[in-house]
Amino acid sequence: MAYAGMRKGELLALEWSDINFDNHTIDINKTVVTDENGKQSIQSPKWNSFRTISFNSLINKYLIDYKVYQSNSTLLFPNKSGSWRNLGKPNIWLKSIINQGTVDFQTIYKMTGNDYYKCFVHQITPHGLRHTHATWLFEKNSRITPKSVQKRLGHQNIGATLDIYTHVTSDQDEILNNTLDFDF
Repeated sequence: MAYAGMRKGELLALEWSDINFDNHTIDINKTVVTDENGKQSIQSPKWNSFRTISFNSLINKYLIDYKVYQSNSTLLFPNKSGSWRNLGKPNIWLKSIINQGTVDFQTIYKMTGNDYYKCFVHQITPHGLRHTHATWLFEKNSRITPKSVQKRLGHQNIGATLDIYTHVTSDQDEILNNTLDFDF
């Protein structure tokens, strides 16, 4: 999710036919939703934000390996009955990963005393990974425009992208200061 910026319902709705391994793209054309009676169904992505997003060769390799492992369903992440997983499942997966990493880091810290291992990561939600994705895009390449990030994330308008994801980081503060650092 951090590499694609998808919403968790979009992730859980993915079918293998949505993945183009040759072009390294994912077609986001549906999302899992839960109605007021707790029944899950598929609908168009939020705000009809149909889009195709690209991914790198590492993600392509992971997806190919995973497809071989999980070859009996049209869905990427089916439940035991072959249908869509509950929308809470990505939260459980992520919490499990963070908890295991925390235990591993605590063990290494106790053994080495190396401050690098003092803290693994703070708890984050699947939606937080979406924020991480957008922040990476803005921070890693200054040529990426807010409009392209809006399109990739499927935001209805540019205001959402600008208000939510363009934080001022310490790196940006330094860039601002260096930009204004000149002699008269």
